[in-house]
Amino acid sequence: MSGQAISDTASRRAGTSEAKRTTGAYIGIDPGLSGAIAFLRDGAPTFEAMPIVESRAKKKLVRVFDLLELHALIGRCAGGHIVLEGFANFGLPSIAVHALVRCITAVELSAMLQGVPVTIAPSQTWQKVMFAHIEPKDLKPKAKAKLACERLWGAPTGKWTEGERDAALIAEYGRRTLTTPPTSGAGQQQPQENQ
Repeated sequence: MSGQAISDTASRRAGTSEAKRTTGAYIGIDPGLSGAIAFLRDGAPTFEAMPIVESRAKKKLVRVFDLLELHALIGRCAGGHIVLEGFANFGLPSIAVHALVRCITAVELSAMLQGVPVTIAPSQTWQKVMFAHIEPKDLKPKAKAKLACERLWGAPTGKWTEGERDAALIAEYGRRTLTTPPTSGAGQQQPQENQ
């Protein structure tokens, strides 16, 4: 697909570690056109925006996943463990559902072909663990995610996008719940709830 990469979704960094070396990292992926990829090893996570290209369809500007760039990003995850947010349909329009399913499928296939282990974490599952001590309980998920990130990584998280916050929390969920650390080999793993 031809198209020009969207400049405002260029790679963003936080913390001091470099995203290109992911051995031993937990990689949280918040799929979607405004999603992000978080690399969590030690300290604050680093981020990559979800790779997107623009194209014109019927005189309309359309944003779609750059599948080749996504495949390249997954290739950099060798030695790490991907924790991918599972799909949950909350009354999304069909075009959004199509984009999410396409992204999740692309990540799973690319990871499988490159030998990178993947764990699917439904949003309700990772949020239950990561928001367990957030008060008050009736806060919306976006507000809970911001509070959880600030508690884990400090003040700079206020500049993170919603996708980056979710991706970082998904990676932290993987760090807390997966039974074997990254670099243990390929394949899917089911998270284990902490006692």
